[in-house]
Amino acid sequence: MGQLFNLPQVEDINYIQTVREVRKFFKDYLMLRVMAGSRKLPTMTTTYKLTPPNFSNEFHSKVEDAAIHNVDNVHAAQEAVKKYDAILNQLEHIHRKILFEKFIHNLQDITIMLDIPYEERQYKREKRKAVIELATTLGIEVLN
Repeated sequence: MGQLFNLPQVEDINYIQTVREVRKFFKDYLMLRVMAGSRKLPTMTTTYKLTPPNFSNEFHSKVEDAAIHNVDNVHAAQEAVKKYDAILNQLEHIHRKILFEKFIHNLQDITIMLDIPYEERQYKREKRKAVIELATTLGIEVLN
């Protein structure tokens, strides 16, 4: 029977490049989390112009444009964060803990290793599994 899915084998994945991609993902993930709660401030001009009223459905106000931009961008960021949260929550607890402490809290490996507590080899095996599992789920793994 043929393979149902064409997933890459662990030996085919360039681990160092994949770690860089995972690090970039977490950087983008943090930025999306900020965007999901932030607002773009509208630009206000000091020049007042007399313009005839426009009775069409077009928006020309900078304040209205900024409001529309806020709603669209915040909604898109919230949807992306919700999707990524679901993916991250599907990881095993220990893998999630390693990834969050390493890439979000920027802790050293030794600190995480002592906190778990794992020996060095066991920690590195689990970290490698976590990185590869997340990268293949997101489709950001780098192949040799």
